[in-house]
Amino acid sequence: MSTVTQRQKLQHSTARTLAALLGSMPVAIAVGVALTAVLPLPLEHRYLIGLYSVFPIWTALSVWAFLASSGRRAWLALLGTGAAAALVASIGLGLR
Repeated sequence: MSTVTQRQKLQHSTARTLAALLGSMPVAIAVGVALTAVLPLPLEHRYLIGLYSVFPIWTALSVWAFLASSGRRAWLALLGTGAAAALVASIGLGLR
């Protein structure tokens, strides 16, 4: 195996690991806030659902980041999901 191929594999592995460790938690929190902002339930129920949904979403995003085919794909998916969740949260909070 050539040195370039080994280096590329190491870079992809490092990028996926960093995406799972550093990128998945803020995205999971953004999704939880978006759920809290848009659910048509009483305030206490929305907070609980948003809070309790963060951990399984964080776990799923972390696992997916490790399973992504490249580090770039993992980061782009996390950034896209986070941006969509932030948009939904800001629209939902603006409507209330």
